[in-house]
Amino acid sequence: MNLPKDPFIALSVINTALRDGGIDLDDYCAEKNVNKKELLSMMRGAGFEYDSDRRCFR
Repeated sequence: MNLPKDPFIALSVINTALRDGGIDLDDYCAEKNVNKKELLSMMRGAGFEYDSDRRCFR
């Protein structure tokens, strides 16, 4: 899956998928064939961190 390059749009897409699918980031990355390290780097660059307890980026 090609994620949006804009981290704010990606935030919405990913958090919606995590919430609606009841999955965590590892499951999401595996299902969508997304490189987790690259995703985390992009999101950190925009000031977002993954909260594993809440299963979302904040």
